[in-house]
Amino acid sequence: LRDNSIRLQKMIENLLNYTKMDAIQTNLNLADFNFADISNKVIHAHALSIRNKALNIETAYHLDKNIVADEEKLTIILDNLISNAVKYTPNAGHIKIGAKQEKKWLIIEVQDSGPGLAKDDQNKLFDPFYQGDSVHNGLINGSGLGLTIAKNLAETHRGSIKLAPSDTGAHFVVQLPILDLN
Repeated sequence: LRDNSIRLQKMIENLLNYTKMDAIQTNLNLADFNFADISNKVIHAHALSIRNKALNIETAYHLDKNIVADEEKLTIILDNLISNAVKYTPNAGHIKIGAKQEKKWLIIEVQDSGPGLAKDDQNKLFDPFYQGDSVHNGLINGSGLGLTIAKNLAETHRGSIKLAPSDTGAHFVVQLPILDLN
């Protein structure tokens, strides 16, 4: 019940976030923070589902220093990606979450060992309300807004999000510019 209540709440929050997306300021509320802290907080928020499905979470943060970004917006991006990975990864599956710096970019990756995405779904993946034909065994379906919201928030940072080629599961890559508070 708790797990499904959390999913329902997440669905409602996504719907509310999407409906107010036009009203969200395009300005970023930049802060200096530790990426691992934010990522681990999001992972902890999904701990019950992770434990119930006996998922193996592997993290690899290769960052020499704190990052500068809008912490709330980055948390929403991570939450949507990790939520999808947990949702679509089968029991005893594997999820990799990583972050690194490449030149002037922060690269965030979330990869799961789920069924992946059909070719037909890949072109519509970031469309509002699109849920695709992938099999999901949960009691509550998503709203089809999580990836749309993640894409809009990545673009607000002047970054991008894409589905990377993968032999198994879904592999999302978020690319954000390295920012400075000055």
